[in-house]
Amino acid sequence: MKMFKNHLMTGVALFVIGSLVLTTGKIIKPLIDRHNEEAAIADSSDISKFDGKITIGIDNWAGYFYLCSNHMKNLMKDEKYLIKCVDDGGNYKQRMVDLSGGKIDLAVATVDSYIINADPVNYPGSIISVIDESHGGDAIIANKDIVSNIDMLKTKSVRIAFTEKSPSHHLLRALATHFGISLDKQILVPTNSSKDAANLLETGQVDIAVLWEPDVTTVLSKHQNYVNLYNTKTVDNLIVDILVANRDYIIKHPK
Repeated sequence: MKMFKNHLMTGVALFVIGSLVLTTGKIIKPLIDRHNEEAAIADSSDISKFDGKITIGIDNWAGYFYLCSNHMKNLMKDEKYLIKCVDDGGNYKQRMVDLSGGKIDLAVATVDSYIINADPVNYPGSIISVIDESHGGDAIIANKDIVSNIDMLKTKSVRIAFTEKSPSHHLLRALATHFGISLDKQILVPTNSSKDAANLLETGQVDIAVLWEPDVTTVLSKHQNYVNLYNTKTVDNLIVDILVANRDYIIKHPK
């Protein structure tokens, strides 16, 4: 029990550290890159040696890095559990379907995306933890040769790429509400992920992309003609990340 408490405290500390560094992608991106270069530790392990396997639905949002890190996997291996993370790119709708069907045991989400996407499958999970809050990690990035400030969106029609029914969609709606911008006048281009939206912006297929880290930092560091129009740095409680567990899994695996 003492060992478990120590591991739990280590896990909590990792989440706290993750939340602090998310204010700048420049800090966390090298950690993510290094993590991706390392060999996967647990996914290929012999399941018979463990009490169970926990499958978590995620995307590439930087705040989920610690949850699926090799260090966390090692901690859970000490507790006789394997962690497997399934990256769906940002398909929150499918993530909730997978959670409902038991394809994944846990899912990361944001409060807004869970409310929207879990409704069609009768909210199959219980929120067991708040794991992060966006403080600048979600942003609306524009080609400043086309749009250099928010007020231009009140009179100009532009092409905007965003991940539908995701935190990016929520941020886009917040921009429209706070600044009196009609999204009906804009050309909205739904994508499957933040990375896809970033690619459309970089290739000139859209004028604006709604992104999350690490894509925000990646895009801004590569292109000097892009501007950060709006982000979550000064907006509290707009995008809050949560961990959701399948209800049947909770009953069957209370430990």
